[in-house]
Amino acid sequence: MAHKVIKSFPAPGASSVGIGFDGKYLWVVDTSTDLIYQLTLNGKVVKSFAAPGASTCGIGFDGKYLWVVDVGTDLIYQLTLNGIIVKSFAAPGAAGIGIAFGGKYLWVVDTSTDLIYQLTLNGKVVKSFAAPAANNRGIAFDGKYLWVVDVGTDLIYQIS
Repeated sequence: MAHKVIKSFPAPGASSVGIGFDGKYLWVVDTSTDLIYQLTLNGKVVKSFAAPGASTCGIGFDGKYLWVVDVGTDLIYQLTLNGIIVKSFAAPGAAGIGIAFGGKYLWVVDTSTDLIYQLTLNGKVVKSFAAPAANNRGIAFDGKYLWVVDVGTDLIYQIS
């Protein structure tokens, strides 16, 4: 079955690498501008603010806060919707690149260890397991399953 592109619009920066959704707005991380953008579903920038690090890649939303992972500092940040850092803690691996919120845990995919980590909201590793391929970049949680995208295989994996 072929997929149909419903719409597209320009990304807010030249190197948009992470995208999340809060139920109303898209949130995009861009490494060329080092900004996090809040966008309407038509691509209009509502606001932007500085990313907490120069290599912020992944972004997720927990219903109240944004969560971002920065591969340059190896830190995970909890942010208000205005970009104020609530807290930060060390990422479990050296190259956390994707992050998602799933119920009461964070899920982080790391390219240095090729592992997927389940973390408490304070950064404690609950468990980890092998990622489905070696070049995983993004991760999402749909309420039941994890979804991981890999740039090496160009596949999206659904994980129980």
